Amino acid sequence: MNKNLYLFDIPRLSAYVVISGVLALTGSVLLLMSAFVADMWWQLEWISENSDASFTAADTFGYIVFAPVVETYMIVCLVWVLAKLNLSHIAICVSSALVWAGLHGLLNPLSSIGTIFSFFIFTHSYLVWKKHSFKRAYLAAALPHVMVNTAVVVLGFAIS
Repeated sequence: MNKNLYLFDIPRLSAYVVISGVLALTGSVLLLMSAFVADMWWQLEWISENSDASFTAADTFGYIVFAPVVETYMIVCLVWVLAKLNLSHIAICVSSALVWAGLHGLLNPLSSIGTIFSFFIFTHSYLVWKKHSFKRAYLAAALPHVMVNTAVVVLGFAIS
């Protein structure tokens, strides 16, 4: 394995998943906080005052189970296509992050800001671990996604 592509050198998948999940969540939170500050400072009106943050059981299942499972398979397909274009590791990660930010932004423009960093990390994790096996690569991308989405759901319940 080319260790130059690691964001951090952790040989155990379980530890890698936890650290990449925390990193993805931290980066996303920092980007969202920046967006909130910019919105307040310059009165951009990006953020609605009366947004509904309530979650149903179906929403919770969708965020924590369905989305990570399905979107990780979609990341795998996107990585396969981008690799066929002979893009570098970083170019694949950036391209994937931009695609996913755009897709999430279709539902809610602000969510694109929160997803861009996370999907860079999910894609990077998949690429790093696919040298070991598809199963490990899939888990390295999907489980941090579960962690990030679980935090979103918990926050949603806390503020509703």
